[in-house]
Amino acid sequence: MMSEHTDEGSASAEEAGRIREAVRKVGQAQGFPLFKLYFGRDSTGDEAVWIYFDLDPSYASGRQEISRLDSLATAVKEAIFRIHTPLVPYVRFREGNVARAR
Repeated sequence: MMSEHTDEGSASAEEAGRIREAVRKVGQAQGFPLFKLYFGRDSTGDEAVWIYFDLDPSYASGRQEISRLDSLATAVKEAIFRIHTPLVPYVRFREGNVARAR
């Protein structure tokens, strides 16, 4: 499930589509297919994209799981940088009702 919110003056539809596809590929490959995109300006005024991955409430929070999330965040940022977008990527994780979202 993907959705996006765009503030005026941020990503074009084409750019949003390229970002969505890059995030989808990385997320699915690493087992995190559910995400939402939000476009706007960050606290410094730079155009940015926030990527929120929804985690199952029962997702463990041990060292290995945190490392896995860190690897996912790094891979998503690298994928976004590879498409040469000027938007600053911010990757976030939040507990969501994953069962209902599927």
